[in-house]
Amino acid sequence: MKKAIAYIGCFASAVPLLAAGGLSEGLKKLSSADANERQSGIKMVCASQERGAGAELENALASADWYVRAKAAVCLGDRRQESAVAKILALLQDPEENVRSSAVYGLSQMPGEESADFVFQAFKDPSHKVRIAAMTLLSQRRDARSLRAVLRGMEDESGLVREKVMWAVHNNVPDQAVPLLMRGLDDPYGRVRSAAASILGIRGYRAAIPKLLKMVNDKDSLVRGSVAIALGKMKEPQAITPLIEIINDPSPSVRESAVEALSRYDDPRAIAAVRAAVKNQAEAKKTGAAKTAGKTIEPKTDDGASGVRKGRFRVKYLAAAIALVLAAAWLAASKFKD
Repeated sequence: MKKAIAYIGCFASAVPLLAAGGLSEGLKKLSSADANERQSGIKMVCASQERGAGAELENALASADWYVRAKAAVCLGDRRQESAVAKILALLQDPEENVRSSAVYGLSQMPGEESADFVFQAFKDPSHKVRIAAMTLLSQRRDARSLRAVLRGMEDESGLVREKVMWAVHNNVPDQAVPLLMRGLDDPYGRVRSAAASILGIRGYRAAIPKLLKMVNDKDSLVRGSVAIALGKMKEPQAITPLIEIINDPSPSVRESAVEALSRYDDPRAIAAVRAAVKNQAEAKKTGAAKTAGKTIEPKTDDGASGVRKGRFRVKYLAAAIALVLAAAWLAASKFKD
């Protein structure tokens, strides 16, 4: 899934490399029937510092091209152009979710406390991408009112929103994160539980260890892997036995996480388990390679199905045949030179 906030970021952080083309050239491109030309044009107008560029960006908010509308909203936000607020607000009703996300960004950058009020309006957007954008941007404000609004995001019906809320709070208001993360460990959505475990491990919050120990056998493999890594980062002695147990988990990713977690310990049990796992993995690879080398090549019949012909070739015979052909070609080339 294309993350809305990352999508906005690519607009907002773009370096104005096209400024040399000038405002007039950008406007000319904006009128083109070619979408790529229009995209190039709006970037040039956005980068322009010429008089009238701001007004042209406001005009671009009404473009039939959704990319142009979105880019214009972001650029106007970066310019803090308050005269465009009403027009950007109207884009919160745009049929394109990427445009609505960009409008949220543009409004959030406007000066004054009322800019938060504009962003609040996006909390009821039908697209979880737009709601994520709104909550992420509000979490960066760090004021009490915005924080309360962001925390309400844990009530959102979308697990993706709840997951992003936890990361946003962790990154921007870390002192408020722990209660939210502990709550996230009980979320019905696996990705939320996984994110909560990961962040608690990053923070080294040892009070969460008893809960994490109970989650080592979570039904979701993503959660089991995250829990293993979190416990390994905290080097909790009680976690060694359960980590050794999931070293044989059906999920390859969980097995890798268990080995990674155990490798952080100096405990003899953990060291022995990691060595055994590495040895078993090496033997499995060796066995798999041997089986591959001995595989029979079954040519396909005319109808595309695998058929069995008389005198099947094994891989080693095929390799020998290729070598003979190459040798014959080399000899022929040598005689020709002579």
